[in-house]
Amino acid sequence: MGIVSQTSVVCLLLGLSSAKDVPAFFIFGDSLVDVGNNFYIKTFATPLFPNGIDFGNGYRVPSGRYSNARLVPDIIGQELGLKIFPPPYLAPTTVGDVLLNGVNYASSGSGILKATGESFGDRISLENQISYFEKTRKDITSNIGIQAAKKLLREAIYVLIIGTNDIRDNSNVVDSGAVLDTIISSLRSQLTVKSSFSVKLLFNFNG
Repeated sequence: MGIVSQTSVVCLLLGLSSAKDVPAFFIFGDSLVDVGNNFYIKTFATPLFPNGIDFGNGYRVPSGRYSNARLVPDIIGQELGLKIFPPPYLAPTTVGDVLLNGVNYASSGSGILKATGESFGDRISLENQISYFEKTRKDITSNIGIQAAKKLLREAIYVLIIGTNDIRDNSNVVDSGAVLDTIISSLRSQLTVKSSFSVKLLFNFNG
């Protein structure tokens, strides 16, 4: 499956019966969906003002997004009836009951491959984002119990938008086909979720 013509690899992990049943929204990816995790690490990939100018946080207050206002996941969450935007995982307030509404693990400059985005400084690779989700899963389970946690995580929406930086960082390689195979293989390997939750994976490799 090619992803040359579409630089973003989009993966939607869906486990819901209808929009009104969605209890939480978990988001993984790069700058297309980062909502502020990069403010908490040492990186050049930080969406400073005027990013967020129309978001409503106040004058000259960035929203953590590479956008003047909302991102696609923000809009989707609002359409699904979620009351708050999933907060960045690294924010110190993203603890306790806040986790029950979902979390955003995305990091600008990150990619599927761990080496992707090194020129920006620190970033949260997809592998680390998934590790953070596993910690969130354990924290939710400790908070509300295993059965309630299973139900919440089974009915939540999971969105992954990533791949742009992997393509950019490898745009000058001689054997681009081999690189793409490596990227896709790594993605599939990382999305082998080691948990007891029944999550339906829908892969949408556009290309």
